[in-house]
Amino acid sequence: MVDYTEVRDVLLAAAALLEKDGGWTQGASARDKSGEPVGVDAPQAVSWDIHGALARVAESITSSAFNVAEEVLRSRLPPGGIPEWNNAPERTQAEVVMLLRETAAHAEQSADALGPDAGLVIPPGGA
Repeated sequence: MVDYTEVRDVLLAAAALLEKDGGWTQGASARDKSGEPVGVDAPQAVSWDIHGALARVAESITSSAFNVAEEVLRSRLPPGGIPEWNNAPERTQAEVVMLLRETAAHAEQSADALGPDAGLVIPPGGA
């Protein structure tokens, strides 16, 4: 069973990482301050895409919470998945952070209403 409060925490931590000035990127999971791609856990990483941010914060949580967080995000996006949505030319940092925060709020509501180990209720396509 997955503790959905952990899923919420992962989503909020990723949002906090990405909302920093220059904290979000496109076209790579992570970048250093010169804009070069680096590993998500590289000490020189200063910006991440959605997947990279989730992976970066997932070091301190269970892999099942990371996997469920990605699944829940995918269920809220149009076909194509997380990388395509993140990398769309019209995408903004604010939209990315908002998606993570809204998804975290749904996870918290589901955990509060049904218990932390209950099934997460996320309407397809968003709130």
